[in-house]
Amino acid sequence: MFRDPRGEGEPGRLDLEAMFTSVSKLPLREVFPELPLDIWTEEFFRANEILNLYTDFRVWTVLSRLGLEPGEPLSTDPGCLVRLGMAPARRDSAAWLLAKASRSSFVRAPESPGEAGPPVGEFCLTGLRPDYGTRLTEEILGDNPALAPCLKLADLASAGYPAFLRGEIEGRAILFSPEVHDVWESYFDRKNPFYQPVNYLAAHASRLAAAGGAPAVLEVGAGCGSGTVTLLEELAGTPPARYVATDISASFLRKARARVEEMSARERAGVEFRLLDLNSPRPSWRLTDGEFDLVFAVNALHCARDLVATLRDLRLLVRPGGHLVLGECLRPERDRPVHPEFIFQLLDEFRDVVVHPAHRPRWGFLDAAGWLGVLSEAGFSEPTLCPDAVSAGYREQSIAAIVART
Repeated sequence: MFRDPRGEGEPGRLDLEAMFTSVSKLPLREVFPELPLDIWTEEFFRANEILNLYTDFRVWTVLSRLGLEPGEPLSTDPGCLVRLGMAPARRDSAAWLLAKASRSSFVRAPESPGEAGPPVGEFCLTGLRPDYGTRLTEEILGDNPALAPCLKLADLASAGYPAFLRGEIEGRAILFSPEVHDVWESYFDRKNPFYQPVNYLAAHASRLAAAGGAPAVLEVGAGCGSGTVTLLEELAGTPPARYVATDISASFLRKARARVEEMSARERAGVEFRLLDLNSPRPSWRLTDGEFDLVFAVNALHCARDLVATLRDLRLLVRPGGHLVLGECLRPERDRPVHPEFIFQLLDEFRDVVVHPAHRPRWGFLDAAGWLGVLSEAGFSEPTLCPDAVSAGYREQSIAAIVART
């Protein structure tokens, strides 16, 4: 049972048990009768809250390692970090850290000698016990050991951020050193209680879209294959007529192939693997227009450099009446940072995207309205969310399957 190491009654302490005491699955069953409730497990919601807390702590750690002291006034303007050596090219990343910190339980209002109080928008880091991080890690892993790869990646990012913000190292060198490959494989594994639910959602939506047929499937951004295996299992009743799994990384594709080869001969029949870079010109993909019934992608399209252009190219690969199904993390609010971005914003390809004033005003994960907008602009019809929790009043929705027709 997870307990925040901060003392009872201490400001900002996360009481996870009290949070879930009143949680009932009945409202979800009533609002989303078509959605299997084993996707919306308490384990996923607990994992999401715990990882958000851990990320907030690691943001506190980064700011402390930069030289900020508890009680020292801060704001969300990254200019306040210039004196600590922040490189101008890292300004957006610093702004993200400050925005995330400002919403966390590890900051407070600074003390002010005047009656007017501190300037609006100012905050400062709280003080923490020296052993807080160790005790927090122990509590999290005691509650759910399967979250270990998530913590390891957050630790790795936290350790590299100060040098990254000073422009001394690239994010790829932090996250993709040879010794980290196994951590990534574990992060994308189906045993990860934070990552696997989005695979389930997208696979579930894909089976509904296939409507009992044997679709020709193109998967983009297959990674280490957890989504591939999940979709093949979901379609086991009527296996795909063809399944092309693609990724930009040859090493990830090798891991995906190994996972698929553990499946039965019937389940993996017709599966092939190809290298494909979504940001390269479409002719280099060597795929034919109208070749597929279903394009499937889990946590991949948000990294497309020009999202609308890439979606238009993918639409051409789908026969009329076919579907695009995406599994994606969502921002509950457009300007609200979400904890997975702490790791991924270290990568240039995550930040180097074409922004759209209406649908995607900045890099990072999109909100629900942003996805519906870019899909419509790219020429898809009937874009919907599965589940459409936002419209149903669940404002904290953090993952969804996004479905659209050609």
